[in-house]
Parts: sequence; structure tokens; C-alpha cells
Amino acid sequence: MSVLPESSAYFLIAHGSRDPRSRQALEACTMFVRQALDPSQSLEQAWPLVGAGVLEFGDQPLAVQIETFAKTASRDGIRRIFLLPLFLMAGNHVKQELPEAVQIAQRHSSSELTLCPHLGSHPDIQNLVRDRMSQTHCDRWILLAHGTRRPHGNESVENLAEQLNATPTFWATEPNLETQLETWAGNHQRVGIVPYFLFTGSIIDVILKDIHRLKLRFTALDLQITQPLNPSAQ
Repeated sequence: MSVLPESSAYFLIAHGSRDPRSRQALEACTMFVRQALDPSQSLEQAWPLVGAGVLEFGDQPLAVQIETFAKTASRDGIRRIFLLPLFLMAGNHVKQELPEAVQIAQRHSSSELTLCPHLGSHPDIQNLVRDRMSQTHCDRWILLAHGTRRPHGNESVENLAEQLNATPTFWATEPNLETQLETWAGNHQRVGIVPYFLFTGSIIDVILKDIHRLKLRFTALDLQITQPLNPSAQ
């Protein structure tokens, strides 16, 4: 973005979770974005104006969260709001639910609301994943994403996996992790698993438990799992 931070406000949108770790991670992302917009400011200072909301498990519907933030920005003379979706895949949340929420908010706001492309479409996202992979030497790599049943919704993960020389698998759709490991079960090799998720949370806990089960089943495979992306300056 080429706009000046003082002329605009920025609102990060995450999926939302009951897990407090997810909320803490979103708050950390907010501070990193604020500092990136104006490196001269400390993380604790309130300018530039950067806020955050959630699609699910929020105290209010997302549209109301956006309206409230826009009103706060308007009091400081800011009428231009960039909405930044912290989603890695273009599923129904990104393609349908977010635009609908923004349309509702726009009808009740005099501010200019701009819904930006989702985070997973950023060309540098592969560098974040590659950083995780570089920390462990493995014979094979698996990129494990949530997955979506929306037509062509998994293509971005498949393309990313190809760029990283990894095999794509999905938590909610096929091919899943266990199905893929079955094809390698006869060979002794070290397999790295990158959870393509933004934050550590309850779903990562479930994945870790499942990988423990898979280690007991596929004893010839040395399964290694990295951290999800998690908040960082990068």
C-alpha cells in the first residue's frame, strides 16, 4: 500500500476462536502491523490506527465490529478503512461471508471500506512457510492445510506446495494426512509436516494428537511437525 498511515485506518479480520491463544495472536498481529506502518512508533502506541475483529466467536457480528471501528476512526478524521482478511485460503469465508459483512457495514457507515485480498494470496507467503521448513532437515515435506469443499478452493495450497516441493494434504477434505502417509509407509524416511495455519490453537492441539497416533501406526516414518505461521514481524 502506498497510502500514508495517518490518512487511513486498518482493520485485521481473523476467523475467531474460543481459544484465548488465538485472540492473543491476533492482538500481536495488530501490533506488528501498526509498527510496520510507522516504524518510528513503539508497539504500545495507538497510532497508526489499527484494529482487529473476528468472523466467528466475537461479542458482536463482524459487520458491527467494522462499523464500530469505522466510527472510532471517523472521530480522528479518518474516513478510509482498509480491511485485511487474515485467511490463508479462498474458501466460503473469504469469497462469501466477508464480502457480505462488509456490504452490511458499508450501508451503515459513511467511511470508505476497502476489503483487501486475503493473506494467503500474498506472494511472500511462501517465504514464511519456507522459513519453517528450513529449520528441520527432512526427506519429504507435507503442507497440511485446513481445506475447503468450495470448488477450486484448495488450488492455492496445491500451488504453494508445488513451489515448496511439498505434498499438499488437508485436515477437512481429501487427500488427508493419513492417506498420504500410507503411500510412504514402507520406506524409512523423515517426513516434515508444516501446519498451514495462522495461529497455534485448539485445532493444532488436535493435529498434534493425531500425529502422535500416526507415529505409532507408521513406525518406519520419522514424523516431524513444525510450528504454524504464528505472529511475527515478517
